[in-house]
Amino acid sequence: MKTTLTFSRLTLTLASLKDLAFIHDLQSFPQSSEFNTPGVPENEEVTRKATTNWEEHHAKIPIEQYHFVISEQDSPVGLIGLKLGAARYRRGEVWYTVHPKH
Repeated sequence: MKTTLTFSRLTLTLASLKDLAFIHDLQSFPQSSEFNTPGVPENEEVTRKATTNWEEHHAKIPIEQYHFVISEQDSPVGLIGLKLGAARYRRGEVWYTVHPKH
């Protein structure tokens, strides 16, 4: 499934393994992983496993977790995730990480 949300300044695209280099680079910065529960990934394989897990969630129907790469003018600048809770509670969790140079 290809899901893209386009706004006047930003584009959100479902994260995938094609984004692995950016995701690993972003999560390797201590500043951007300070509040990330898993912390700084030990190596690229750890990031690959997490990203593969995200892709598996994106393939489920209905999708309960979304993980987007945030891009500005076709250049990735961050990540944002949305995890939906049980429908009866009408709640969810949102997290985001922006590259320190932005």
